[in-house]
Amino acid sequence: MRARSITILICIGLLLTLCSCTIRSDKKISEDVLNNRKEAHEKYLKETYPGQEFTVKVWQEYGEDIGGAGLPDYEGYLIKEVVTDSEGNRFKVHGDREGEYYDDYKKVLDGWIEYDEKGDMVFKTDKDKNKE
Repeated sequence: MRARSITILICIGLLLTLCSCTIRSDKKISEDVLNNRKEAHEKYLKETYPGQEFTVKVWQEYGEDIGGAGLPDYEGYLIKEVVTDSEGNRFKVHGDREGEYYDDYKKVLDGWIEYDEKGDMVFKTDKDKNKE
């Protein structure tokens, strides 16, 4: 009985250790990958919004990617991006592995969401909404 309890505790400890593992990498993302991402976004924007001017910024930044359990799944260089229109509205272009893109420009124009200059979503509190 005692041996079984010890074995169960060891298994639980190993399981908790594996669940909280974070993949770490110091490898930088190549400039080709960043340039390809920027070119793909520019092409998508020209096809989707002809006649409008946008500025696409793509860069890499060291940080953490948080997973579903609230724990970091990955720590290392991440691709950051933000698109700015001629009026200063910032939004993001999202894509999948098949090369299909979509954006949240309409949601930004409608006031549903907002991004800062680093491409992070800005969450407004009720106090912020009352100031407007």
